[in-house]
Amino acid sequence: MSTTQMRAEIAEQQSVIAKLLSRRQEIDSLILSPFQSNKIKPVGCVTFARGSSANANMFLNYLLEITAHIPTFVGQMDQWSLYNEMANYEGWVAVATSQSGETPEIVGIAQAVKKSGAFT
Repeated sequence: MSTTQMRAEIAEQQSVIAKLLSRRQEIDSLILSPFQSNKIKPVGCVTFARGSSANANMFLNYLLEITAHIPTFVGQMDQWSLYNEMANYEGWVAVATSQSGETPEIVGIAQAVKKSGAFT
């Protein structure tokens, strides 16, 4: 990432946070509805991301632990990207986050974790 791009993303943070906070009830409802409706009863939630998207996932981890009362943790990208191995996530919710939605590594891990039995 170039310094210029990083500065631009840092400059956007205040407005992005304000937008997210203004939509907090909507976002909370969206994220928590599967848990509250008993559609799924996950063992926990594992999140995958790189860079600034990992910071967004940390917020999600806090939100789920505090509101849905399920354990969360940050999954290890290298187990899949370097070693082509994946833990068994059967019964877990998995969230793979990419700012663009097109990062090949994130798309690949989302597919792999789904194959391992996770809700994605």
